Amino acid sequence: MSFCFNFPNPSNDNSADGRNSHTFSHEVLNEECSLVPCEFISSSDINFKDVQGINRKKRKFASLEVVYVTQETIANQIENLDVFSEKTSDLVPGKYEGGLKVWECSIDLAQYLADNNCIQENDYVLELGCGIGLPGLVAYLCGGVVTFQDFNSEVLKLLTAPNVWLNTTEENQIDILQRCQFLCGDWHDIKEIYYSEDKEKKLYDVIITSETIYERNNQRKLLNLMKSALKPGGVIYLASKVHYFGVGGGIADFEELLKEDGTFNFSTVLKTTEGVERRILKLTRKTS
Repeated sequence: MSFCFNFPNPSNDNSADGRNSHTFSHEVLNEECSLVPCEFISSSDINFKDVQGINRKKRKFASLEVVYVTQETIANQIENLDVFSEKTSDLVPGKYEGGLKVWECSIDLAQYLADNNCIQENDYVLELGCGIGLPGLVAYLCGGVVTFQDFNSEVLKLLTAPNVWLNTTEENQIDILQRCQFLCGDWHDIKEIYYSEDKEKKLYDVIITSETIYERNNQRKLLNLMKSALKPGGVIYLASKVHYFGVGGGIADFEELLKEDGTFNFSTVLKTTEGVERRILKLTRKTS
């Protein structure tokens, strides 16, 4: 089943900050909507070993060493894919949502999770808008059972899933899909399909997400999915720049939405002012 999304055209601002320090395409997709299937990706559609022989990057997060490949290291595999055809753009609304890049806040969040032992063994973890998947990989290495979600199935197949394989010991590689799932699609439709009232819900102990509140119009969808997917007593960690010039979102807008909605208590657990100001929020469900 496929779903069609129309995205609004955000206001244009020439200031540079974070995601919008590159050229963005804010084309409104009206007559020719992209069709994005909302589904779990089958193991038969993933070739975990595609990254064999490719140069890898390494990054330490506390005692964990994460190995990964990026857009640059698999350029020859993506150059002919239409979904990534906008070479000068980090975002193409309704088509590509930036999953090929390593964003600053994903590094912040991965470091915070590792430094503070946020993930316990066998925790069910959902990373929303995972892209490369650094926070989710930290959760995986800490013993979490992780669902990696991204808008684009191509990102999950070409980068996220192979990165999980790179961080799995050889004797356990055959069991990757017992501890990981890969889910693509728009947040609204994931909620509608997987968290509808008449279906069994899969709930998570921890939800993690970074650089996903840059667009005001998508913040409500993100919040609604979080409300549906989090277990009672669960926790959410959200990393973001304070403001995204040119696309309009940021921490202040999302905090206002949280106050208006009233479902979660929230607090800032990490703040960095190096370069662009960035924060990590911790959300827990209010008790009546």
